Amino acid sequence: MAIDEFPYLLEEDASIASILQSHWDTTLNGMNITLILSGSSIGMVEKGILGGKSPLYGRRTGQILLGPFSFETLLSYIGDFKKAVGVYSVFGGTPAYIKEYNKKTSLIENIKQLIARQDAFMHNDVEFLLRTELREPRYYFAILKSIAKGNTKFAKIINDTGISKSIVSKYLAILENMMLVKRKIPVTENVLRSRNGIYIINDNFIDFWFRYIYAQDQNISTKNLLTFIDNDLNNYISGNLRIYAEGPLWRSEITKT
Repeated sequence: MAIDEFPYLLEEDASIASILQSHWDTTLNGMNITLILSGSSIGMVEKGILGGKSPLYGRRTGQILLGPFSFETLLSYIGDFKKAVGVYSVFGGTPAYIKEYNKKTSLIENIKQLIARQDAFMHNDVEFLLRTELREPRYYFAILKSIAKGNTKFAKIINDTGISKSIVSKYLAILENMMLVKRKIPVTENVLRSRNGIYIINDNFIDFWFRYIYAQDQNISTKNLLTFIDNDLNNYISGNLRIYAEGPLWRSEITKT
């Protein structure tokens, strides 16, 4: 038995966890049954299901963090290495996004139909998802936008956003815990003391969205937005390739190709 997006049920009625815990300890105890509780919000899952204050704490027999498709998986689906690099750089490895991708048309046409159009569900999907996770999205969005623009150094993020050092440090730590941002440090340096670390958005589509969709005036026409993306797309993809290539030289990797 499976209950998808269980944390949203808890938002509607927090007593559901206690009710489920009671039934699990009494009625369901010893029965040959597997209960799967899933959710797309990492923070809500940790608080509502895995957290020490949750009535369900200590009753799980296992947990799985389902990550995005790897590049290898996407490559097997796309079938062409060059095209797969472009698709992965823009859409990342989220199955729902890959499912919508039309292999019969070009990458830029897919961007037009699935992302650039204001009525496309991917156009605002990142914003909708993050607003359910973040209490003060204004600061988070400013930091993510800055990183997507290429400000990967801590000092550059502060200068670009105009947000104080303490707040940027706090919010970057939260974004790291949520696995939305990853800090990469050269393998030759101390993790705690290094000042040469860089921050990178951990999901390609979120990175793409903040660079091209969120960063632009909401009144910009789809045509002008698409022209802007098309003119810069090769730079964006080559930038991702550079980051992938650096992977083995750093303590943490974005992806493996």
